[in-house]
Parts: sequence; C-alpha cells; structure tokens
Amino acid sequence: MNNKNNTLQKIKLFTKNYISPYLNQHQGDIKIIDLDKNNTLLIKLTGNCQKCPVSHFTLKEIIKKKIITKFKNIKKIKYKNKFKF
Repeated sequence: MNNKNNTLQKIKLFTKNYISPYLNQHQGDIKIIDLDKNNTLLIKLTGNCQKCPVSHFTLKEIIKKKIITKFKNIKKIKYKNKFKF
C-alpha cells in the first residue's frame, strides 16, 4: 500500500470512529473522497448534513479541526458539497 492510500485509510478509520458518530446523530455522515499531491483532502457531507444550515460550522469547527489536529500532513480540506439553504 502506498503512502497516499495508507494515509487515506487512516483518515477514513479516524472519521468513522470520531466524526461519523456525531454526524450520524443528525442522520448525516462524511465521505472521504481523495487526497491530492499537495496534501489537500477532498471530503463530502452526506445525508441531512448536505442541507443543514449549520453545516459550515460543522465543517470548520468539528471536521476540519479534528482532522488537521490528528493528521499534521493535511494542509487543507476542500468540500465537494455545494451548499444551498
């Protein structure tokens, strides 16, 4: 397994254990899509999180902080969602 795939697997496991349980309480979840060569992580919110009016807060204050704190090599997180409320 190469370094990118190894990192993605670790991030997926981390989000499954530490972020998804919170999002699942609101009938939502997170999907890890890709990690590019610049260590930018692409994610997507699913379920009710896609249309939640406080999803920007969830992304910034919960998801981004937890992932970047745990994975120091992640430089940026991009969101695939296009939020429309």
